[in-house]
Amino acid sequence: MYFSLVSHTISSFAVIASLLNELCIQNSELGRLALSSALVSDVLSTFVASVGVALQCFWIIKRTPEGRPVKDGYIYVIIAMVFGLGFVACVEDRFFPGLFIINGFDHCFDSPFYSLGQNNSMLSTSLFCNMPTTDALSVALILNTKGVVEIGLYCALYDSNLISGQLYGLMMISVVVIACIVQWSVKFLYDPSRKYASYHRRNIMSLRPHSELRILVSIHKPNHIAPMIDFLDLCYPTAEHPITVDVVHLIELVGRALPLFIPHCLQRQVSGSQRSYSDDVILAFNIFEHDNQHAATINTYTAISPTHLMYEDVCHLALDKVASIIILPFHQRWSSDGAVLSDDKNIKTLNRKVLEIAPCSVGILVVRGSQSSTIGSTTRLAIIYLGGEDDEEVLCLTKRATRNPEIDIVIYHLICKDYIAELEDLMVAVMMLLQDVKNAHNVSWRRHGINSPQTDGLTHWSEFPELGVIGDFLSSPDFKSHASILVVQQQLARKARRQGWKF
Repeated sequence: MYFSLVSHTISSFAVIASLLNELCIQNSELGRLALSSALVSDVLSTFVASVGVALQCFWIIKRTPEGRPVKDGYIYVIIAMVFGLGFVACVEDRFFPGLFIINGFDHCFDSPFYSLGQNNSMLSTSLFCNMPTTDALSVALILNTKGVVEIGLYCALYDSNLISGQLYGLMMISVVVIACIVQWSVKFLYDPSRKYASYHRRNIMSLRPHSELRILVSIHKPNHIAPMIDFLDLCYPTAEHPITVDVVHLIELVGRALPLFIPHCLQRQVSGSQRSYSDDVILAFNIFEHDNQHAATINTYTAISPTHLMYEDVCHLALDKVASIIILPFHQRWSSDGAVLSDDKNIKTLNRKVLEIAPCSVGILVVRGSQSSTIGSTTRLAIIYLGGEDDEEVLCLTKRATRNPEIDIVIYHLICKDYIAELEDLMVAVMMLLQDVKNAHNVSWRRHGINSPQTDGLTHWSEFPELGVIGDFLSSPDFKSHASILVVQQQLARKARRQGWKF
């Protein structure tokens, strides 16, 4: 009875973490809730099962005559205690009453049906906490799952002759059935990207003239810090036109299952404390905030998560902080002579995913070699304008830079005239323009997501679709330039949709 009770009332943290990783929702809101709940539940339920149940069984044994069956009333008390303890666990966002089958008694619960009751209990608790119905059902299914840990436990119990073959078979079948139902159902019910489908305009173009500009900056490596600060200088923050910058340092999760999100603005500085990976990021942006007092506000964060789920940290923080634009670093790094030093595929995948589901506008910053400027020197900013929402977003961002007297702005407007008969003539004009643009210090362009006669011939040569046609050409190793490139995509109008069943 003891082993059956323990094995069926505990959902292993390792099993839930493995399930969330397979579903790629480990870093979502629902995934974090399920992981935290499972961890708290494991601690509470293990303690209660080890102490409370043992004491209860010992009390029952002392009051049962030798050779006589246990009274039905004791069984009912144990069942009531399991449900009662489950309601206590609900305080920690976890409801864990489970099935138990007691060998030697006439009271035997069929595991699939009792698991359904367990799932309904979790669902009721989640709905009581005002969770959406689909999310509540998803949490209930995830926390009700069984896996390899339970299979190993059942095998050990059977090998030790603590459970019968019939009970062992029933337990194994229940694990398979529950695992199949949970995985398919959660894939159908929960789409982690639907929360980013916004009907509100979150871009620079929709801001009022003197409103605060909120920017989210993503940092992966130390060499990303200086270019991002140069971009913030380009925004030219003033007391009349302030900016708020949320800086997130993304670190790969290694050696643990639970992702971490650390807001450094809430941390207290302790003298002699161990140096963290984000110290350089915090220090650099704190200096920028100090140099722009009353004009810039900096908030720094560290997100430790799996590489294929880092986009969740970026998009969720942008949604929570009501950012107007996300600035991402490009995945390639160049040397001063134009050679590619590194090519990070994980950053490339993250950038594409953020462009797809971001709740606001997105910019990808491409840095071509090292750049240095002296005080009083003029920075040349070139804009390639074709027309459209993305280009309008770039112009709104550029409008802030015009307040800086040390920036010289040039706008190149490409127009397709009716009298241009041959596409080759247009391509020659585009190439000549781009060769002239390469002398600029910074180049801003958009992610051109529609077909355009001005750039139609360049689509066949595109290597990086996330940069658009012209952005891809400017980032090509064949384009000998040290100019930085900012590719901007305005907030996409997308609607929430369900992904449906996936097999």
